[in-house]
Amino acid sequence: MKNINEIISKRITQEFGKDSVIEKISENAQCFFLSESSKCNSKIGGITTSKLSIPNNTQFIVQIDLSEIMQNNVLPNKGFLYFYIRTDKNDSYPTLKNEFHVAYEDYTINVNNPMEKNKISFLKEKFMIFYNMITFPSYQESIWQKVKVSDDDIEKVSEIEEEALEYIQNYEYDAPHHILGHPNALQGTVRFWWAAKYLGFPEDQQFSEEDIFLIENEEDNFILLLQLNFADPNIEIDVFGDSIAYFGIHKNDLQNRNFENAVLVFQNT
Repeated sequence: MKNINEIISKRITQEFGKDSVIEKISENAQCFFLSESSKCNSKIGGITTSKLSIPNNTQFIVQIDLSEIMQNNVLPNKGFLYFYIRTDKNDSYPTLKNEFHVAYEDYTINVNNPMEKNKISFLKEKFMIFYNMITFPSYQESIWQKVKVSDDDIEKVSEIEEEALEYIQNYEYDAPHHILGHPNALQGTVRFWWAAKYLGFPEDQQFSEEDIFLIENEEDNFILLLQLNFADPNIEIDVFGDSIAYFGIHKNDLQNRNFENAVLVFQNT
């Protein structure tokens, strides 16, 4: 696979020049493929190393060994993140507080000790193969207006991202899986809905101008913990269709290691 970041950086410089505002608002993501042959601790499905009790009505989906990803001092540099989702709900996505769970354990696991592997997922085990990728805000994120970027330039950035994805080996769906970086929104914006959920607005809320002001002031404080694309045939969950799950966390909660306040948004095309 070609160096995807070199391709993106070169195209951004060609279109907007060096040190452009486009470059400055970009964020590096830790993207990943899923493979049966790789052997690491970061994975979907299989047996988790967690000693935690599984939350009621949810299933273990993803385990991330934070020592296996390269990052910029955003997440802890060791320990494990665990993601759980309710998978038996067919009438709506499981985005309510008791329908998903994110947990963090700060320890170094002895992966060869079977006594520490005690939670089994219904998913077939697939391991993560990480690669770096520069990401940009989606087209309706308010940060574009804050930095005064035109709609035409936003469209150019989207085209550059689409061109870059063509170089990724085995890429077959509309947005990659990744940790950190900007979420690849299928419906315009993810950060707005993260902030709305965090502030306690109901999903069917009709927002006033004051509500929108509060939400947009909060949305830049969120960090993407996990973007998981269920269109990937390696994830054998049919109930979510070709949707993407976006797990986010407020910067203050991350600093305090409070993953109980993580938020989840689903989108589909």
